Amino acid sequence: ASAVRGCAGSWSLAASKTINNNQGVIAWYKGRSNTSSACQVTVTLTNANPAEVKLYDVPKSNGTVDKMSSASGASGPTSPVDVNAGTATTTFSSDLQLGALLQVNLTTTPITYWQDWLTNGPNQLNCIDEDKNCPQNDGTDFLPGHGPYSGNSQVGHNEVSPGTQYFHRPAQVVIPGSTFAWGGLAIYVQLNP
Repeated sequence: ASAVRGCAGSWSLAASKTINNNQGVIAWYKGRSNTSSACQVTVTLTNANPAEVKLYDVPKSNGTVDKMSSASGASGPTSPVDVNAGTATTTFSSDLQLGALLQVNLTTTPITYWQDWLTNGPNQLNCIDEDKNCPQNDGTDFLPGHGPYSGNSQVGHNEVSPGTQYFHRPAQVVIPGSTFAWGGLAIYVQLNP
């Protein structure tokens, strides 16, 4: 768990996804700003673990989450695995997709890497020039861990129309036979027309 302060009178947990019970967590918090001036958001972790924070200002939000999706799994051999947030079907005329993916290495690192492009669609694994409804890439990050272990995160956003959404990206292991666990979570915030 963690605490979020600043910019809003209060923050609440919108959605969270754990990876294999205790190997990692993805969480989205929401709050409505109480100022029109620049302000600072502070996140305090309960434990001294590696963390990544992304902050989104959504001025046209109705504050309603249309749908949520989540997925988790594990990979072993060297073939690519589809790290994803599962599927969601949106119904509003315009939603903001906010997605996050996390790889958690289970053997000495670095052993994993992201492949191809961050994508939104089951058959769109090569979204060159953002021409196939690809989310904007908000950062691929290598996260330090305890001892020899670590993880890789991926966050992105995308305005989507009604239909089936599938936030995902393929990942690969470097060392044959090594393993990693993964999890994904995406939420869909309704935008004002």
